[in-house]
Amino acid sequence: SQYMMKMMKQVSDLLYHNIDTSYFREDIPKDMIIKLINWSMEGYQMSLVNQLKVANKNTLENTDMKPYWAEYDVFLETLKTLYYK
Repeated sequence: SQYMMKMMKQVSDLLYHNIDTSYFREDIPKDMIIKLINWSMEGYQMSLVNQLKVANKNTLENTDMKPYWAEYDVFLETLKTLYYK
C-alpha cells in the first residue's frame, strides 16, 4: 500500500541520512558494513510487512505503530552493537 511505502521510505531516510562511518568497527570494511545493514533492513522490512498484513488485513492507516517503532529501536540498537566500535 502507499502508506507502507511512505513509512518504509521514512525509515530508510532516517537510517542512511548523514551516516557517520567513523563509528564503524575497523575490522570490517565500511562498504561491507553498509551492505550488511542494508540487507538486514530489507529482511526486517519484509518481515514487518508480512506481520502487518496478517494482523491488519491491509488497513495500516488505523494501526497503532508504537509497538512496531519500539521493536525497530531495539533492532537498530542491535545493529549498532554488531557494527560499531
